[in-house]
Amino acid sequence: MALPPLSSPKILLGDIRAFLGARQRHELIFAGFSIAIPAFLVIAFLVESTPIVYKAPTVIYAKNWNKGRTEAEIKRQQAIDAPGERAARKAEADFEAKKQQQFKDLQKALGI
Repeated sequence: MALPPLSSPKILLGDIRAFLGARQRHELIFAGFSIAIPAFLVIAFLVESTPIVYKAPTVIYAKNWNKGRTEAEIKRQQAIDAPGERAARKAEADFEAKKQQQFKDLQKALGI
């Protein structure tokens, strides 16, 4: 059996246009759905099958305090830790204020 000669892309597009022009509207809509649904499923499986990158867990160490600590020992340790905690709270508050100012600037720029 002999194969037909190859056609130019211009003729091919004309044939597709003529084929689609002979179809009714509901046939084209269902043809679009019949292409879109399997394409969506294939894309969903491809996205789902991407490997998950391992992220090492974050280890947080806590001090092991003895059970019989006195109030004085607790207050002394709190006095030692207080400047570091204040600095951490201040850094966090500064970060939040900076972020809030960025959102306010964005709000002004967008006219909201």
